[in-house]
Amino acid sequence: MQFRVNGGRIRKVMKDLTLTIAVAWLVQGTGFSGEASFVTEEATFRLGESVMVPLSRNASDEPLSVALTVDPPDRAEVLRDVEFVDGHTTGFARIRTLSPGTAELRAGDAAMRLVVLSERPAALVNKMRPVVTSPSAGSAVWGKIAMGADIWVGAPGVDRMAPPEARLHLPDGRELPATAMFPPVDGPFWRLFFELDADELPPGTHAFA
Repeated sequence: MQFRVNGGRIRKVMKDLTLTIAVAWLVQGTGFSGEASFVTEEATFRLGESVMVPLSRNASDEPLSVALTVDPPDRAEVLRDVEFVDGHTTGFARIRTLSPGTAELRAGDAAMRLVVLSERPAALVNKMRPVVTSPSAGSAVWGKIAMGADIWVGAPGVDRMAPPEARLHLPDGRELPATAMFPPVDGPFWRLFFELDADELPPGTHAFA
């Protein structure tokens, strides 16, 4: 390889070459700017949902991981940062919504508006319903008995230490308040205790709620 000696031209070429290498290193170092974006400008989820947020990128040569942020941070928590696997142009992050309202999700230079509705998913509502734990289903009872029930309070945004307003609904239409309530100790459950005189109910099979 031959060079023509020309001081000014060589300095300019070296300066341009240095600038080109620096820009290339910067783009490669970020690994995200200008390469990926959210699939949609806005997404709406319900309170307490754990959901995947899809993103896309132009190139799929290398794996890519980028931190996901939420503003304000109390609107949702990041369960998993943005990840693209080798050979794929579609990646995802995972979040759990914490409070109703709007927020902005950011991953590098990409941004998306997040809307969290105050309603909860049906599966979460069903999980929060009280469950009778004793006596077991199909038991034959008489006289004064103790009935136990658990209420799950592990949903995001629920005050676990707030005593639940729960009553035992009897087949004859009466409602019994809890005789005692025990706050969460070994898990996100309130444990309730009811006293019932089974002799006051007509003979037969009964359902309690």
